[in-house]
Amino acid sequence: MKRARKPIVVRPALAPTSAINVTPLVDVVLVLLIIFMVLTPLLEKSLDVRVPSSQTVQANLLPVEQLVVNIDAAGALRLNDEALEWEAYVPRLAGLLGQRAEADRVVIVVASDDAPYRLLVHAFDGARQAGAKTLGMNTEVLQPATLTAAPALAPAGL
Repeated sequence: MKRARKPIVVRPALAPTSAINVTPLVDVVLVLLIIFMVLTPLLEKSLDVRVPSSQTVQANLLPVEQLVVNIDAAGALRLNDEALEWEAYVPRLAGLLGQRAEADRVVIVVASDDAPYRLLVHAFDGARQAGAKTLGMNTEVLQPATLTAAPALAPAGL
């Protein structure tokens, strides 16, 4: 005699849920947080900076041949004691630097606290274009004995 086959039907006890199980997610995030907290102090890098020592230099000790570019608050430009227009700055400085050895092509730029920043950048760029190999900056404005011309106005394109 043959036995009749009964179909077996398996029904789930609970309906499937579509909720996300956040427990493994929280575990992974906490492990990553701990790893980053431990590694962050080890990854900090320092940048070594040479800070010059402050020195007091008297104005009469500066060499006469030193090229000092002064920019005042009104935008007037002076090369040593000579007042210059901004258009004549690069050619005049190139003429003075061309007579020097490459190691002696040093230009110091001095700007007053109220001088426009764009003029300071223009003075540095002009000195590089003129052939300066070393650029410096002084924090105190050097006053010339006399001005030989009226203050020069900044070019309109600056």
